[in-house]
Amino acid sequence: MEIFHNLQLATLYPEVLVQASVYIENGNTALSLLDPYTGETIAHASVNVLPLTDYKTVLIKDWGENEGVFSWLIENNILEPCPSLDTSTGYVVARGAQIIHEELLLQAQTIQQEWMDSITPFNLY
Repeated sequence: MEIFHNLQLATLYPEVLVQASVYIENGNTALSLLDPYTGETIAHASVNVLPLTDYKTVLIKDWGENEGVFSWLIENNILEPCPSLDTSTGYVVARGAQIIHEELLLQAQTIQQEWMDSITPFNLY
């Protein structure tokens, strides 16, 4: 996985790994920022407030301790802004974006497909 550099939150993180996963409730893509050497979570970049979307679409938390994450993800060619997906979460707005980084796209697609394959249809009869 590619390591990205110089994420400035409350602390400067010189090296950061961006990892895709899935929200178990609905299969939406989740993004986390990790220390590439310890695996420790630096920040959960995304939030889960929309109905099921495709694996390319994410909503980014860019307030509070995550302020600056959205622009950092754009500047590092990981995401492309998609303002039509911006979503109010009450007092703040989650920023809509599409994943454009090839390796992360493949990871998100694979994980979402695995999630969809694991769903057992409910028997309504």
